[in-house]
Amino acid sequence: MGASPSHAGAEHTVLPRYLAEPSLAAGRVVQLHHPQVPPLNTRCLATRRGAPANPAFSVVREHLLHAAQEWGGL
Repeated sequence: MGASPSHAGAEHTVLPRYLAEPSLAAGRVVQLHHPQVPPLNTRCLATRRGAPANPAFSVVREHLLHAAQEWGGL
């Protein structure tokens, strides 16, 4: 992510749609590329093996495992 300079002072960047949506709707920016399959915004939840148990981590992990049952296939 980040702006890349191009010609005539114009710039382009890559942003998640949820961040760009207000500016797209207002016409302040234009989507230049329309991929057939939008990119995934993948996140990972990780912990160090053998680390002391963290209650907050456990709650998040359990919530994600439960929610994942509703996601279906990609």
